[in-house]
Amino acid sequence: MAKSAPHIYLSALPFSPTCSLVSTHYSTSFPQILHVERGQLSHWPSSEMAISNFGAGVLSVAFSPDGQHIVSGSRDATIRVWNATTGETAVGPFIGHTGWVRSVAFSPDGQHIASGSDDRRIRVWNAMAGETVAGPFTGHTGWVRSVAFSPDGQHIVSGSGDRSISVLNVAIWKTGTTNDVDFCDDFMINDEGWIRGKKGELLMWIPSVHRKCLHPPSTIWISGKRATILNLSNFVHGCSWVTCIDTEIPVVQYYNSP
Repeated sequence: MAKSAPHIYLSALPFSPTCSLVSTHYSTSFPQILHVERGQLSHWPSSEMAISNFGAGVLSVAFSPDGQHIVSGSRDATIRVWNATTGETAVGPFIGHTGWVRSVAFSPDGQHIASGSDDRRIRVWNAMAGETVAGPFTGHTGWVRSVAFSPDGQHIVSGSGDRSISVLNVAIWKTGTTNDVDFCDDFMINDEGWIRGKKGELLMWIPSVHRKCLHPPSTIWISGKRATILNLSNFVHGCSWVTCIDTEIPVVQYYNSP
């Protein structure tokens, strides 16, 4: 290139878009160069970069707040973060979902990524480390098609194929719990209707009519269908269950006469 720079420029000139300043200013000065018979562009293409080294189809993308990174969600159930300038992989793949990742979003400070998947779960990731910092958040009974952070970063909203929208309280997963009860977002209800703690202890029994509609502690609001949300701020369980009795309430006792 150093030995024939003018030749390089002349070879590129016929391929410049016809409406570009380069073409309109210089083309008439070089009539003896090649001409493009078909396929010549009229304007410079708007695409600045193409990222193609994905493992599967891409379903969702989002820019980081500073514009330096791009996050993508894919059909292979993974999430990747890309350098927006070079197109190279910055972090990832993030592995945790078991279904297509249909939606991804950066938090306002760019430190976290929320993702929604066909596995009906929402996860929150460390944007630069790729580790799961919260979740999976349950509650939706259909594919999670969209997720977004609130402008202040305190809530995550999600939309699902179950025709509902839910709002998660970010502060809960940052602090860990809302109370002393071992009732977390990935809770399970057994066949008898009991929610068990991490050590297998029985926490609470849920009537069958409320089991399908029961939402995790981080869910503060839901629309689109009937929901059951529990307030456990004063709840006692296990060996402490007897303290649920208000001792100020008069108690009538019966004794056998001697």
